[in-house]
Amino acid sequence: MTEKKVANRNAEFYVRGLIVLCVILIVALAGLVAYYAPMMNAKNDEISSQNVQINNLKTNVTRLNSRIAQLSSQIANFSNQITNLNGTINNISTTDIITKLGATDILGNSTTPNYLLITGTVSYEGESSAYNAGLHIIGLSATDTPVINMTIPIVSANIQNPIIYQNAFITGISLSTLYPNQSVSMAAIIYHAGTVTNYTINPVWTTIP
Repeated sequence: MTEKKVANRNAEFYVRGLIVLCVILIVALAGLVAYYAPMMNAKNDEISSQNVQINNLKTNVTRLNSRIAQLSSQIANFSNQITNLNGTINNISTTDIITKLGATDILGNSTTPNYLLITGTVSYEGESSAYNAGLHIIGLSATDTPVINMTIPIVSANIQNPIIYQNAFITGISLSTLYPNQSVSMAAIIYHAGTVTNYTINPVWTTIP
């Protein structure tokens, strides 16, 4: 009987020891959880915030890529328009209006100022009317100083009764309309101060009234 009691007591102590050990482990685990839980929560909050920022950045990148695509398309369209307009300008400038003009700078006297006498013909070979048609005239002195810089209309006149322009820098002159296959003989006098030693005469017009 004595040996049996001893054995029971040993078993009871063993069980109690296990219970105490389990309680200690549970308390330790609870302490670890309590210690690390705030740090884990903080890390989770940081990760959530970074995920929100990443999603916002992805949204912005998608929006910017879409905008870049739109702008690229607009640039391509503008480039095509410029190419087409340049082609139109080149065609008009080289084929539609043909000028056969000469200019002579004539010294005036005490009653008449110096003037540039322009004579010749202008032929229009476009398929539709040319609006705001004129001659852009630039006259330079020997030192390349502008003496004349103006646009005059293309109108019929002869040397006996030329069109006279008093101001070499006048603007706002009403220009002409030319029709297909129209040819104009013209003569014009442009009064100016100084002496013209070099000049250019270029036709200008539009296809829109």
